[in-house]
Amino acid sequence: LVIGLQRQMCIRDSPLSVKPEAVKLGVLGKHFNIEAYPGDPEVKTTLFEGSVAVSTASHPEGIVLRPNESAIYNKKKESLTREAEKNVSEEIAWQNGIFIFNHLPLQEIVRELSNSFGVKIKIENEKLRNYRLTAKFTDGESLEDILYLLQQGRNFKYKNTYYGITINGCTTGSR
Repeated sequence: LVIGLQRQMCIRDSPLSVKPEAVKLGVLGKHFNIEAYPGDPEVKTTLFEGSVAVSTASHPEGIVLRPNESAIYNKKKESLTREAEKNVSEEIAWQNGIFIFNHLPLQEIVRELSNSFGVKIKIENEKLRNYRLTAKFTDGESLEDILYLLQQGRNFKYKNTYYGITINGCTTGSR
């Protein structure tokens, strides 16, 4: 079975081959997550149980992942790296409407929220892109609720526009 992927999915108990963009996965095991959104700079595969072989055209030898490891393919650099994951359960928290941001740059949070809610979000102030935040949302909060809570006590605000959501630097403001 070969699957083409352009979003994010979590798979259990199925031997298959998956081709998310430029990455080829040989699934030998049980439970893994693939994050492969068009426009994102990376494709990330995280293994929970079993094993997964990850390869690309530029890295045909590939990487065989063990549980609690991720393979990250950088599309621009065409690099494939392996990383140990501290808490793999956070990788699939999205399935339950949970968002966990551990000291992440605002640009990564915006990317995840944009992908999850299907809304274009743009950071207009370059200095805010690397502004790091820690937050956890576990009650199925809406995008509006999450952005409102993230901006509280921070030096930015957001606004809804015809084209999506924009985030700007400022003093604290209202919705």
